[in-house]
Parts: sequence; C-alpha cells; structure tokens
Amino acid sequence: MPRGKVSDLPQRSRRAPWTTAGVSAGSSPRRDGLIEFGELAYGSRASRVGFRGYMFDNAVVNRDVVRPPGVMRNYTLSTGFSRYHPRSEQMNRMTKVDTGNQFHNPLSGVPLVESPFFYDLLDQLQLDEPTRSIAVQLYRQGWAVIDFPDPEIDEVAERIKRSLHSHYDWASWRAKGWRDNEALRIRDAYKLNADIQRIAANPQILTLLSTLYGRRAWPFQTLNFPVGTQQHLHPDSVHFSSVPERFGCSVWLALEDIGPNQGPLTYYSGSHKWPIYVNEHIGLCRAGDSGPPTQKPFEELWEALARVNAVDAVPFHAKKGQAFIWTANLLHGASRQTDPNLTRWSQETHYYFEDCSYYSPIESDPFYGRILFRRLRNIANGEPMPNMYCGRQVPSWFVRSMIFRTTLKRRLWNRLPRRFAARGDR
Repeated sequence: MPRGKVSDLPQRSRRAPWTTAGVSAGSSPRRDGLIEFGELAYGSRASRVGFRGYMFDNAVVNRDVVRPPGVMRNYTLSTGFSRYHPRSEQMNRMTKVDTGNQFHNPLSGVPLVESPFFYDLLDQLQLDEPTRSIAVQLYRQGWAVIDFPDPEIDEVAERIKRSLHSHYDWASWRAKGWRDNEALRIRDAYKLNADIQRIAANPQILTLLSTLYGRRAWPFQTLNFPVGTQQHLHPDSVHFSSVPERFGCSVWLALEDIGPNQGPLTYYSGSHKWPIYVNEHIGLCRAGDSGPPTQKPFEELWEALARVNAVDAVPFHAKKGQAFIWTANLLHGASRQTDPNLTRWSQETHYYFEDCSYYSPIESDPFYGRILFRRLRNIANGEPMPNMYCGRQVPSWFVRSMIFRTTLKRRLWNRLPRRFAARGDR
C-alpha cells in the first residue's frame, strides 16, 4: 500500500447528535445517551453499540486493498469476540456471538490486528464494514483515525485546558525548554481531573479496542501535553510491553486544531510489522545502569530501520476532536515546533489488555534475572490488574522481588550525595 500523504488523511466531519444503536434480539430496550462501561464491554444488555467514527464511503475492503478512499460517515460498531483467549467463550455467550462454525485460532496469544490469520479471524467476527475498515487499517498500516466518540468533546477539551494551564512552567519552556527539545507534560492527571479520566475510559473506545484485539482493553496511563513533544521517533513497545507481546496500544486525542508549526504528531506507516527490538538485540544489559532509563541507545537503530525500509515520517495535522489510534510497535514521534508561542493541546492514553503480564522492556534483562513488572490499576474503575501468564496469575512474591531487584541500584544511587555520584561516572 503506498505511503499516506497528509492530504489522504480523513478530515473531521460535522458532528451529529449522539445516539446509540439498537439492541440485539431478546435484550431489553436501551436508553439514549452513553452506556455504562459494564454494559458496553461485556454486552450484558446490548450486543451492538453506537460509535461515532469514520469509514470510507463505498469502500471495498479485501485482503489486498481498501479502495477508494473518500468521504467519511458515521457508523455503528458491533461487538463480539472470537475464540481467542481464555475468557472468549464467556464473552461470546454474553455478546450472543455464534461460535459453532468458527475458524480455530492456533495463535490465541497474538492480537487480532497483528495475527497472520487476521482475515480468517476478521471474517468470523462478522463486523460491519466500517469497523472492518478500521481493523484492516490497523493490521496493514498500524494506525487509524477516528472522530472521538463523545458528543461533548469540545466542551471537555476546553475544561481540561483551563484546569491544567497553571500546572505548566510556560516561561521556562519558552525561554529554554523549547530550544532544548524538551516537552511539557503531566502524567496521570486523570487522578485529579474527571474529564481526563472520562476520555481515557470512554466506553466506546474500550469496546472498539477489545473487539479488534480479542481481549478486554483497559487504560493504565494518561499524558497531557500543552505543546509539541518534539520527541524522537520510537515505538511504545520499548517502554511498555506485555507477554504475550503486542497487547498494547495508544489513543492520541487532539484537544485543538493542530497545524505544521505546532509540532504535530508524526508516524511511520507500516513500521508496526517490524520485529520488536529490546535490550538484548542491541547488546545492552541494563544491570549496570544506575540512572533513569533512556531510549537513546535505540535511536540509531530506529533511524536505520526507517532508512532501509524507505519509510518516511508523515505528519498528522489533526482537527480538534480527532483521535489517532496506533499499535504497540508503530514508530512515531513529533515534529519540531517552530513557534514557541503556539500551543498543541493533546491527550495520549495508553492501553493494555487483560490476561497478560505487563513490564518495561527498556529496564529489564529477563535472562539476567531482572524484570521490571508493572503493577497497574484500571483507570476505568480503579481496580488493580494482575499480571497473568497463560491464564495463571504470576505469583505476587515473584513480581515484588523482580521489581525490587530491578530498581534497587537506581534507588540507592539516587540517594547518594552528588559528589559520590560524580566519581562513579568517571
């Protein structure tokens, strides 16, 4: 598929009143408006949900091509899970999906949108054409653009900007940070701001991701930016990953219109299909590091991969309310912000999926006895999410011991007086 151009990206359509789709046969009538997460994720009262998003008008989707790209329209997202993970049978009963004649998936530990059996699994899900189009885009190019499914997103965005504005050091960034390629950000502001949590836990987004990955999605981290990150290209998979791998993704939401001078998000289409490279692939053992982890040792590799695969960065000039979904291994970054007086308000939410183990590869050397497990909570409901392996919970004592061992040296180093730390750097 040819590389995308900025002009090929979907533009945000005029908003329509928010409605939900009809319910399945035999279920109770659904009220208008947003549906609670429990109903949406498991289909206990409805097997179809209203989802405001994009599709190609009159597009023909097959194994080789999506054509022709054209006008976008709203669509309805249908739920349903294939025979794909340990809880799939329960999910299928809840969503009333017939599994009698389905393709048997021999790779249950690979996300649907990453699977070599993608089209077989896609056919058995019997998704409507628009949802199928998004799945094909994620499978083939590693990203998709949708209109964020919240009828009040404009008002929500303005409230977030007013609430967070005073938390950033604007003067320092404009005087120095901008030139030094630093970014302003607040991590996990959902703990203090209900609108940020509302975006991260949007039930339609959770249902879309759960359907396309084959396991239930849950948000675990938010990042809020008032300006461009100016960040070097990277995949998220080096910073946070899972076992089985690739069960992670991100949704970036524009809280204002973003042009070329504001440091727009950039992406490398198709790079998600490359192998995931971690410490051992570049001959790096983090056991000897004392400072905070950095991705710099990988940056030469990522640049070389983009060069040999002839993939160029494409900027995403987003409209307010557009969301950019990308898979765990897609190379992405941000362009240089050419005017420090401009803003680039956005929110990025990171998602994991159930029945996995969660860890940070950049700080882990598994065969040297170091795994930095992530002990996380589901932003949607605040519940702790266990680390799982093939349907079994990883023993909590092992998780704690690995975290302690992996972070001990750095914690001790950070407590040393600076004069001793300086000697150690020589």
